[in-house]
Amino acid sequence: MRRSVKGALFGVAMAAAVSLPLATMAQDYDSEVDSDVAVSGAPRAMTLCGFRYMMDVSRVFIRTNDKVQYSVRKAGDRRVIVELQNTRIPVYNNQRFLDTQYFNSPIKLIEPDVMEGGTPTVRIEIELRRDVPYKTKQIDNELWIDFPN
Repeated sequence: MRRSVKGALFGVAMAAAVSLPLATMAQDYDSEVDSDVAVSGAPRAMTLCGFRYMMDVSRVFIRTNDKVQYSVRKAGDRRVIVELQNTRIPVYNNQRFLDTQYFNSPIKLIEPDVMEGGTPTVRIEIELRRDVPYKTKQIDNELWIDFPN
């Protein structure tokens, strides 16, 4: 009993510590951002596409095996397209869509797909409930697209 209370208090303290920077992250949204990352010509692999609901923002995160060249653009009022150049999805399970409609979030659906051609490109369509701004950030091999709640 004592351990569970101690663990719960630790969890509350960590949540409070994490929620402070999130308020600042929800500000300064860009409408369109392209990456300026210098990457080698070696093919990349998308290892994970996920969704994280937080207090101030809803985050779509995309993990690759290395930094990747990407572009993000709006396609109409309720759709955001993320394209990862020279990238494949080696595990079929990572191509499945994420249904996020049951969260109190502007994100309704996340759908990754591979576009074959000269160089493979991973295209991730993010369907929104309403038109909201977004902010992108790439840290090492993870790309974040944040939408304010």
